Amino acid sequence: MTRHMDGIEFFSPVKINAGSGALEHLPAELESLGARRPILCSISGPAAGRRLKTVVQAFSASQMAPAVSDSLPLQPTESDIDALVRLCRIRDRDAVVAVGGGPPAAAAAAAAFRLSEGKKR
Repeated sequence: MTRHMDGIEFFSPVKINAGSGALEHLPAELESLGARRPILCSISGPAAGRRLKTVVQAFSASQMAPAVSDSLPLQPTESDIDALVRLCRIRDRDAVVAVGGGPPAAAAAAAAFRLSEGKKR
């Protein structure tokens, strides 16, 4: 994050890996960014739970043990983002990974921004 006289510039690169072996490379990708303690965030529900389980399994061969937040609603509110930020701080997480698009991606980006600000909520 860069602070300017007239505001804040937040740089949050997005990298998409797809295809055979993409999930197995996720721990290495996070490590290349300096992350060691990720949190995976997902909406609740059976389909989301299956996706989340698959992503968690991708970490089994790594030294990383991701935390999981699997209770995001379909329309996350400010208080949902606040709860995710608190969980990241309590569990000392250094990366937020969305499992799924839409609500998880928006919540992960918002949480990462708030965490980068260093504000206590």
